[in-house]
Amino acid sequence: MAGMVRVILRLAGENLAVFFLATFLIFWIINQAPGDPIDIWHPEPGMSAADRQAIAQELGLQRPLVERYARLLWRTVRLDLGAFDGVPISERLLHGIGVTLLLALSASAVSVAVGVPLGVLGGLERGGPPIRVATMIVYVASLLPVFLLCYLVHLFFLNTVGVLPTPQSVENRATIWKVLTALSMASVLGIGDGTATEILRYVRSEVRRISNSQFIRAARVNGGSVTRHLARNTLVPIATIINLRMLYFLGGAVVVEAIFQLDGLGWLTWQSIDSRNYELLFAVSVVSVIAVCAVNLLNNVTIGLIDPRVRARSG
Repeated sequence: MAGMVRVILRLAGENLAVFFLATFLIFWIINQAPGDPIDIWHPEPGMSAADRQAIAQELGLQRPLVERYARLLWRTVRLDLGAFDGVPISERLLHGIGVTLLLALSASAVSVAVGVPLGVLGGLERGGPPIRVATMIVYVASLLPVFLLCYLVHLFFLNTVGVLPTPQSVENRATIWKVLTALSMASVLGIGDGTATEILRYVRSEVRRISNSQFIRAARVNGGSVTRHLARNTLVPIATIINLRMLYFLGGAVVVEAIFQLDGLGWLTWQSIDSRNYELLFAVSVVSVIAVCAVNLLNNVTIGLIDPRVRARSG
């Protein structure tokens, strides 16, 4: 246990360094964007040079880049970022984090629920044609772009319910349509992103390999639990795939949230770029970097808790 604590502290230090390096690089790239910040934030025509100088002084544009980065990062951490469209940015940010996190976790659950059973049944060569057809459907869906899957779901809802599958459209509909709307969004991200296919492919190949191994044959002869051995050998890679794919869910959320009209982090990213609100863009980027670092740390800790060999090496 002491070894795992040391590993966690070391990984936390590494992720902290990655956080500062990545956020500074993002801040530098944002500052290289075309256009004058004064013209963006104060678009009054006919502004005199003295007025521009005063605004630049007020915004701190004459300070060194590192100091401006530190000031904006501190304001972001304190959620002191002003308002966007009349709503405090901190409120939009916290709401967006909840929406995107729920969408990503739902997509992960759908990926596991689809990939693991199909992979196990395919590896054991059970289920017959229905399993093969379902596997083919998942493969074809993963090959389609996410935006195309979103529009196919929209066509299905328009032809069956007569409304778009958005939270606003199904608000007054039956509960079943609300559930189907949430499930469709998670399925589009989980299957269309390729996570379900990756889990299915790995589980199927691993089940086939383990099923033909000598210790599995011995376990079957002695009446032992084959399921326990299969789960132990596939659980760690599945956890790794899910943890790493969470990062892709953040990117795919931009498309899904835009089409399904969800005001999560992806939608905020699009809005900040479209309105050239660089403070909001930096705040969303900081949250994304924190998510990446947290997922990397969680991945290592999860593997250490699941696999005793990792704990032994850590000790």
